[in-house]
Amino acid sequence: MRQYPLMTLACVLGGLALEASAIDSPGNASTFRATRPELPDALVNYVATHAEPRLLDRATYPAAHQVSAQAMIELLCGKRQSGYETVWRERNDLPSTFDMHQPLGEQVYAMNWPACFYITDTSSEFVVQPNRPLSVKFVERIGRAGTTQEMQQYFQRANVDKVQPGETVSLPFATESVTFTPSVDRAEFEREVATRAIDPDGVSRTAAMRVTTPPKLADEIVTAVSETGVALPDCVGSQATPFDAVRVRHLLSALRRDYKKPLDTVTVMVLDNGFSAARLTGTELTFASKFPKPLFQLSENNGEEELESPVAISDEVRLQSLIQLADVNAPRAIAGHGTHVTGTVIGGQWMDPVSSLFVSGDQESWLRLRVIPLSAGTQRVSRMALNEAMFRVGLSQPKIVNMSVRYGSEQDLKLRKVIGDNRGTLFVVAAGNDARDVSSRYGNQTALIPASLGGDENPNVISVGAENGYGYLTPFSNFSASRVDIAALGCNVASTLDGEQVELLSGTSQAAALVSFAATLLARYGLDATGIKRRLLISGDLLEGVLRLDNGNLRKVAANDQAPVRIYSRSRVNIEKALLFNRDYLRLRVTDTASSDAPAKEVELLGNLQVQGAIDCGVATDGQHIFALKRSASGSLWCFRHDQLEPSLASLGEDFQVIVQVREELNVAAGGASRYTKGQTFEVALGDLQEFIRSDTYLRVTQEGR
Repeated sequence: MRQYPLMTLACVLGGLALEASAIDSPGNASTFRATRPELPDALVNYVATHAEPRLLDRATYPAAHQVSAQAMIELLCGKRQSGYETVWRERNDLPSTFDMHQPLGEQVYAMNWPACFYITDTSSEFVVQPNRPLSVKFVERIGRAGTTQEMQQYFQRANVDKVQPGETVSLPFATESVTFTPSVDRAEFEREVATRAIDPDGVSRTAAMRVTTPPKLADEIVTAVSETGVALPDCVGSQATPFDAVRVRHLLSALRRDYKKPLDTVTVMVLDNGFSAARLTGTELTFASKFPKPLFQLSENNGEEELESPVAISDEVRLQSLIQLADVNAPRAIAGHGTHVTGTVIGGQWMDPVSSLFVSGDQESWLRLRVIPLSAGTQRVSRMALNEAMFRVGLSQPKIVNMSVRYGSEQDLKLRKVIGDNRGTLFVVAAGNDARDVSSRYGNQTALIPASLGGDENPNVISVGAENGYGYLTPFSNFSASRVDIAALGCNVASTLDGEQVELLSGTSQAAALVSFAATLLARYGLDATGIKRRLLISGDLLEGVLRLDNGNLRKVAANDQAPVRIYSRSRVNIEKALLFNRDYLRLRVTDTASSDAPAKEVELLGNLQVQGAIDCGVATDGQHIFALKRSASGSLWCFRHDQLEPSLASLGEDFQVIVQVREELNVAAGGASRYTKGQTFEVALGDLQEFIRSDTYLRVTQEGR
């Protein structure tokens, strides 16, 4: 096995370069936040006419023409605001009869979109916690402390001071801070906004407030070591590979043969801290050897190619996707994080060279990679960049979004809205490396966003933990039995920081990127976001257990059938089995009947399954409603039902049976004979059964027939 240099990811929050100190710096900008669901018309109108509007270009927002005016306003402003539409129509010379619900078409790219406050009236519920009383939740939702009367009005509870932990209260609306660039003098803008925000309603005096203090917690790229820069010993000695590259190429070749009309293009967005493996040479971009240029969706600016249009984080600072590692005042492993992740998303060192993976019949690349910068190579990222990234996602409608980022607050309305409004986009997110439950709120902890948005919370979010390559969850990996969906290799993942030299990094960022790689391959063949998540979770391998760090030594703790593994699917991703989605899959452990001393042999078959009979899979059901059945190391069977992706310990009824009609036996040794022949039909001895996974066609038909 080739040896690669091992890089240490140092977690640095201070002492960064100008880009970090300038993150979300005001310049000539002003930040305000609404504190009510309805604002005075005078306030809405003033901001809309005295702050710089937004303009859209096709390269950056390629799906904007498919969006209606109403949907665009909701994306920008959260909800309709009285008076805003009038200003928007006047700015764009549109009649009052203009249809707000039809797609805007190409005219969207010539329109001005006035500035606005961000308010969402999507209601939700909150379970009061001992360390998170209503007063804390009010600050999260509104941005400031509230009086008793204000909280009574907001929560619709007369006894807000007597609400006990465990009680559920309704949350009617929420707001977010918005940074405006005034088209007039900044001081004058702030004075006029403050004046127009004064609107006593008998409970509160103002409808909006100026935000002058930075958030207490920073949004940051997910990295996997201690703040001192000393590598944790979790991955020492681990040299596992995440998949069999030869088998993956073989399976993809078979899919290209069987699928005559795959998707023409698959757009994948990587939201990270920049990309260092390309340079502008004259007017054209030149890419390092590990990154074929045709894989990227490039745009043009003043005759020059660019990787992605700059992301403005103030009126003075714009983030470029391309960075120079030597120019970033951060450890090399942090500065090259986005490049390493991008390389892993396209298969990493294992699939090098990657060009042939993504070439269609006309020799054009079907992959369209976009790298959206959240910082200029630093760990701390810009909230304004995050908001712009969500806007680009919403108006680009990519198939896959890879996010290795942790929001400083669990309150992020725009992220949740974009996830909810774009169910056709799969968000693959790193669970994080804090060795904690992502949904925990004990002590001073808050739920981690977006890591806690997986599980059954969102059908188009996969939250990914890290395992060591041998089926054991790493000690550093975050977890959650209800929110972290699956694990993937997160130890010593081989990719590149600069596009040339192969280097090893560890963390859930690398694990998430591997899942994005698998998801990208599945998206090519028409699986939608929900289908990809379902396929990856039910085709994974059951985890062997977890690693514990005791006095500096790693100790394996085997999975217990009676205890949660703290991963929603109890599994780690298996890319090869995921790619077998077009046939039922069966794995058996059989012995040669001619010799009682012969060792058991594993056999993998593709074919058509009939599964029937009683089975208890969390609830009593029939075998035809089971999407996958897997045997654990202890010999127990775990089942995945048609209506959930969390497995249950299975109990088979006396009439339960599995019958297979063989289409193909896999992995037959060269020159060897197949044990089973094509067309052969037989009933599987349940003692031999190790695993079955139903085809994606069966899954879709079953789901649609529910």
